Amino acid sequence: MLYSTAAGLPSLAQGEAQVRADAAALPVSLLYWEANSTTAGVDLSWGTVQEEDNDFFAVEHSTDGRTFDRIAQISGAGNSEANQEYNFHHGSPAPGLNYYRLVQQDFDGTATTFAVLTTEYRGNQAALGAYPNPVRAGEVVRFPQPAVPTIVNLYQPDGRLLLSQPVGPQEEARLMLPADLKAGIYLLRVGKVVERLLVN
Repeated sequence: MLYSTAAGLPSLAQGEAQVRADAAALPVSLLYWEANSTTAGVDLSWGTVQEEDNDFFAVEHSTDGRTFDRIAQISGAGNSEANQEYNFHHGSPAPGLNYYRLVQQDFDGTATTFAVLTTEYRGNQAALGAYPNPVRAGEVVRFPQPAVPTIVNLYQPDGRLLLSQPVGPQEEARLMLPADLKAGIYLLRVGKVVERLLVN
């Protein structure tokens, strides 16, 4: 387990990240701050043992660890000396590494940023069944036809989007790979289902 009171990039086992901090000097005493990846997304949870003038918490998300977007704002307890628990489900993380940052803001606008967590999202890899896999650059990848219109995305392992293509239920479920695609492991996402794709 990692203990930290400063912003950083902590991580535990694959798909999990956790921080336990002693932040007695801050307006909020953070007991824990966790991120757990599941097939349906990423579950984020945190708890406090004391809050003073706490207006709200903001959850921020990034795919590169540098640029963060706010994805949730949850009201704080104001002033409290009792244990408080909070949670948020991120239903649309990027395949690969995801970064999460927790920001606490007082009623006067003063903000405190807690440690950055990292977790790897793999989705439901067993359900897609893309073929051929492995595949060569420039070839066509096929997969089961979706029941409803959806988006097919191809990502690098770090979560950067390479290709995006809509697919309807009456269309052939396929994706043409670029001829100059480098050999390596990529992530193919159809809706919320993710599969590793090996390019030779």
